[in-house]
Amino acid sequence: MKPRAPRFRTELGVYLGGTLVCCALTWWFLQLWRADLGVPFAYGIRDELVIGVAIKSVLENPWIFSNQYLGMPFGSEYFNVPQPDIFVYLIIKLLGLTTHRFGLVMNLFYLLSYPAAFICTLYVLRQFKTGYPAALLGSFLYTFLPYHFMRGEEHLFLGAYYFVPLVALLMFRVTSDNPPLLKEGERKWPRPAWPGRRSIGMVVICLVVGSSGVYYAFFACFLMMMAGIAVAAAQRRLAPLVSALLLTGLIAVTIFLCILPHLIYRHGNPTVRASGDAETYALKISQLLLPVSGHRLGSLAQLKNSYYWNSPLVNENDAATLGLIGSLGFLALLAWAALRMMGASFDQLNRDDRRVLSLAALLSLAATLLATIGGFGSLFSLLISSQIRSYNRISVYIAFFAILAVVLLIDRIIGARVVGQSSKLFYGGGMALLTALGLYDQTSDSYVPEYRKLTTAFRSDAEFIRKIESKVPPRAMIFQLPYLTFPEAAEYDLARGYLHSRQLRWSYGAMINERSDLWTRATQMLPAREMVQKLAEAGFAGIYVDRRLYPDGGAGLEGQLSSVLGAPPIASVQSQLSFFSLEGYKARLAR
Repeated sequence: MKPRAPRFRTELGVYLGGTLVCCALTWWFLQLWRADLGVPFAYGIRDELVIGVAIKSVLENPWIFSNQYLGMPFGSEYFNVPQPDIFVYLIIKLLGLTTHRFGLVMNLFYLLSYPAAFICTLYVLRQFKTGYPAALLGSFLYTFLPYHFMRGEEHLFLGAYYFVPLVALLMFRVTSDNPPLLKEGERKWPRPAWPGRRSIGMVVICLVVGSSGVYYAFFACFLMMMAGIAVAAAQRRLAPLVSALLLTGLIAVTIFLCILPHLIYRHGNPTVRASGDAETYALKISQLLLPVSGHRLGSLAQLKNSYYWNSPLVNENDAATLGLIGSLGFLALLAWAALRMMGASFDQLNRDDRRVLSLAALLSLAATLLATIGGFGSLFSLLISSQIRSYNRISVYIAFFAILAVVLLIDRIIGARVVGQSSKLFYGGGMALLTALGLYDQTSDSYVPEYRKLTTAFRSDAEFIRKIESKVPPRAMIFQLPYLTFPEAAEYDLARGYLHSRQLRWSYGAMINERSDLWTRATQMLPAREMVQKLAEAGFAGIYVDRRLYPDGGAGLEGQLSSVLGAPPIASVQSQLSFFSLEGYKARLAR
């Protein structure tokens, strides 16, 4: 035991020191000294608002299937939308034990995803017996991918890709001489290898992946099966294929259990997507290799800008860029695959390293062929299911394989030849410099949120909602205009009311085509006088208008409502929101 103690202390020191550096870099890249952590780092009209609704709903309600403050007058249930993010919601529920401020929980979840990605990546790279300098290089590059920043809080759950390296490790273990959950018996027939600490850990990884959203789980199953089939066919062994089937089945069963309430209680499916979306949101190899948008070097920023404005189908797939070092790793894997097919032996590397690089090359090619425009993902969307559409999100898997290739080659070609204290210091300094250059290339000032603008808008809305709460009874119902569908909408601006209120109940947030949604849709089409009377009779206490969503800034509607109610509205500080109280009208109606 004594020889292990110094090594354990060294390992612990590297993990703790690296995590502290990771936190410091996160603080620096995001300029957190300027931030108010209670204000979300993203606060617009798009997906970050529905993310905020989901977080606040989990904090205020028993679970994710209903919300007592949305979808008035009849309430709202969310069984129609499958939500396989159970593990994510559990983390949010735990964070909610310290605070019920949705913005703070949202920011904490996002910020914690950086050290989580660093720790998991460092652990996995060390499993390939890479030295600390190269492993730290790969861990920092993978943690601070452009994908991480560009997803941000608009796609908060996608930014939590910390488990992807662990899933990739399972793929490599599937192709090893001792595949997960199995051991090979006589005549190469596999037998179960359970229980065991290693098996339990792999099962836990599968459970986390299957309960953290459908995209990464779907890609994990695809790549796992590719690895199992390829090695089983090449080596004529059943164990890799059986192991891949077991792990993939475990992930699939976990997803099924997570969406089981949706399958049992749904009344319809509001998220039907067109098969052509798989082309629109596909991966583009050019975007993997081109520099990040808003690059710190003007010439590279201009190059990416030219591509951005002159190329079709540029959308969220812009976040797929690998950075310079990741791009070199991806190209190295392509070259490795080509040379191996032509008979190159690479005897300078040992058998295990050659196997790792070959599998990384195979999986990178498989991922690219699945996700690229017109690839197998398009056929899957057309023939099987169009619910998976954003195939560009597989780029985090490609990025890991590419960075793994860089780390392994550097460690074996350079690191293995370093001897002597001075050489080690020189090598470590070189790795630190390469890390700094890689992070400089992968990050951009454009990743820094506009904190002042966000804080101003957030506080203006919060103050306006407090004004509304002071003018209506507790738990009053508020009717919101204009009518917007929920979910899967182009914008979620009406969610601001709920995000800032403590007790009010809102008409927005009713599941599309459910009872409250149909009632709201019909009511908002009535003439102003009839609409006001119907709302008063239904018990609504006021009308909330988002002026930004009207071509005339809501002037026509507000004029009609003022005429009916005999009073002008109150407006927010930024004059973007207005509110009409129905309390006086209801009193007159009662008399």
